[in-house]
Amino acid sequence: MKDTYYNIGIPNNIKICLLADLHNQEYLPVLASIDKNKPDMILYAGDIVEKYKTEGFDSILDKSPNSVTLLKECARRAPTFFSLGNHECFITEKDMEVLESYGITVLDNRIVEHEGFLIGGLTSRRVMGYRYYKENYKSSPTFSQDEFLRIRKRLYKEFQTDFSWLEPFEKSDKYKILLCHHPEYWAMQKPYLKDMPIDLVVAGHAHGGQFRIYDIIHKKWQGVLSPDQGFFPQYSEGMHVNNKNHLIVTRGLANSVAPIPRFMNEKEVVYII
Repeated sequence: MKDTYYNIGIPNNIKICLLADLHNQEYLPVLASIDKNKPDMILYAGDIVEKYKTEGFDSILDKSPNSVTLLKECARRAPTFFSLGNHECFITEKDMEVLESYGITVLDNRIVEHEGFLIGGLTSRRVMGYRYYKENYKSSPTFSQDEFLRIRKRLYKEFQTDFSWLEPFEKSDKYKILLCHHPEYWAMQKPYLKDMPIDLVVAGHAHGGQFRIYDIIHKKWQGVLSPDQGFFPQYSEGMHVNNKNHLIVTRGLANSVAPIPRFMNEKEVVYII
């Protein structure tokens, strides 16, 4: 695992730690990095869970003890904000209340103000899809987590992710940060986040492209495959800029949630100043 640093001029010399995609794997190296770098704020941009289904557990938190411990330890070290990724598909209100009781601010399509910053969390479309499914299909005799996962791609065509709650960002002159698990929302799915007055969008999800190969034409390393972006994804890691707006994508903290391991693609903790 490596530490990666970006200097974009965060106001008041604030140091931000960006985490994502632990998927309930080993967390001690992450805490060692945080203790070394001493951030003022910790942002976790989704995916604490390894697999979607609760699979016999009462709660996704019960099946994700490593991730929950990491979040609890983060909250002991600095103000910690968590947004919902696609693997939080079956998270419940009670789960979020438990996380809040540990001192973690859960940003489920909402904005909070913290020390002069506005911080929002855009909930993954897949979480919203399951909520839509529960509301519209609960009377079906086949209603289940398995059934949702089977038909979810069709369901996604029946609703749109709600961006309307982001309006306060447009009206405020405070520094604005958005946790958004999916980097493709930046410029691949309308409305494009890159065109909104948001100073910093932080994301994960792409796992650095899983494999990374050297692009001899552009003289840089390139991710090979990412969910929702396909082959050779544009937003698999790094910093992307549109005017004064920044997107920073972390490669994440898990080796892999697929049978294919990472290659030339270290896990990372990101620091932004």
